[in-house]
Amino acid sequence: MKFIKNLFLIWVFFVGFVCSSFASTQITNGVTIEDDEMGYVVKVKAYFDGSHAQSCTATFVSDSTLITAAHCIDSLGATTNRVEITRGNGLGALSRLIFRHPEYYYRGALNDVAVIVFEDKTSDQWIPVANVYPRAGDAIELVGYGKFNHFERGDGVKRKGTNQIELVNTRINFNAESKPSNATFGPGENAGNSLGDSGGPMFDQVTGRLVGVASTVDSTTNLQAQLHCHYANLQLSKHMQFLRSTLSRGAKIDGI
Repeated sequence: MKFIKNLFLIWVFFVGFVCSSFASTQITNGVTIEDDEMGYVVKVKAYFDGSHAQSCTATFVSDSTLITAAHCIDSLGATTNRVEITRGNGLGALSRLIFRHPEYYYRGALNDVAVIVFEDKTSDQWIPVANVYPRAGDAIELVGYGKFNHFERGDGVKRKGTNQIELVNTRINFNAESKPSNATFGPGENAGNSLGDSGGPMFDQVTGRLVGVASTVDSTTNLQAQLHCHYANLQLSKHMQFLRSTLSRGAKIDGI
């Protein structure tokens, strides 16, 4: 009996470890919105050799350019050469150029930023990148294509939610509800990123501008009510340098 109990604890730890991985990140405790609401946020699919593909969320920062997470266009250290918009503005459009942060490493937590360029006028809606450094206490809004429960797998519907930044260092960090049933907040409050929304935006609620992209989330077990969420901080100097470097290579980014 003791052996079975120990085996179960090992299994719980393993599940928790898997849940802290990158693959597709979701807005937990969010509220459903239509594809045309916040139309500058879209769902994309990156294709790799063979049949492998992975879906993420991305944000238009001009009529032709998306910002997302580097891990969304990376598989086993290889960068995709094909990204398709599968939900939202520009449906069916295929990427023309793809740029990954030069200091991002496979499955790394830092420098998790990428830029994807499509043809001009792919989207008639976009949002500028923030021009103010994020701070602890700032009110934020999150959007993504995933599910409401961190522990469910697969793609879901477009959702949004709000929260507040707790710590800013090389990343933007905050805590969130892992699933609605654990929520002590109202629908859409204390929301977080989880499995299905990777690359999705964090908007500053005062300016409405893009301040970060969904990168990683830490959780221990499905008994844990809170998530520890981490977004790439676009205002970090090395990230701004990367974004500016893409402007001379075909990208267009409003706000920088």
